[in-house]
Amino acid sequence: MYARYCHAGFWPSDIALHVKRDSAQSLMWDVMRPNSALLGGNMRAHLILAAALAMAGVAHSATVEVWECRDRFSPSGILAEAKVNQDKATGTISVAGVVHKARYEVKGFNRRWDFGERNDGLFAYSFIVSPDGSASYFDFGTAESAKPSILMRCKQRPLSKAEQ
Repeated sequence: MYARYCHAGFWPSDIALHVKRDSAQSLMWDVMRPNSALLGGNMRAHLILAAALAMAGVAHSATVEVWECRDRFSPSGILAEAKVNQDKATGTISVAGVVHKARYEVKGFNRRWDFGERNDGLFAYSFIVSPDGSASYFDFGTAESAKPSILMRCKQRPLSKAEQ
């Protein structure tokens, strides 16, 4: 496979990063293969190893902020947990043991997590926390606007050692 791309003018390291980018393991496996590349053995291995480590770091981003949220009217237990990843562009929303990957952003003073991407590129759900800790969950379904379906009260909690 590499020889075919080399003749087409592509560097084998480019092919490895594009073809094998689905996981760090496949990139690591590529390092162990005999070199059939235009790059020298050590240089090629270092490039692929660096790419694999960089991708592994992105996949397991550290948490920098955690919000624990309870129902606003019956605050008996934690209903939802919202986390912000180190990149400050992604995060997670956890509800009833289910973790949803989310896009995160600060809009004005509010923190916002959007998740459940629809076929039209919009998100089906939003979770917004105001600076005072009041929060709203929105279920858009297929609509472009919605009223909050759940109101919550959130508090930011310190990070555990495992989250850092």
